[in-house]
Amino acid sequence: MIENTADSTDYTELYAGQKSRIKSTIIYPVLSASNDLLGTLVLHCDREKFFEHREERFWYQLIEIFALRVAIEKLRMDRLRETP
Repeated sequence: MIENTADSTDYTELYAGQKSRIKSTIIYPVLSASNDLLGTLVLHCDREKFFEHREERFWYQLIEIFALRVAIEKLRMDRLRETP
């Protein structure tokens, strides 16, 4: 979780002006039941401190609901692709 991308040394712009558009962000892993990384959920906001560390538990509990659904769908799609 990065509260303010402008102040963070952990946030690097991928394109010019990105920090002016993305001011707060969360990156959350989507894991399988065996803890294999299936992907990530990335949330951005154009307001700094929209995602605050003091509310980290709330955000992670909320995102977990979506991460579980994404994991289920990803595994289902992988199985469909493997079926002849």
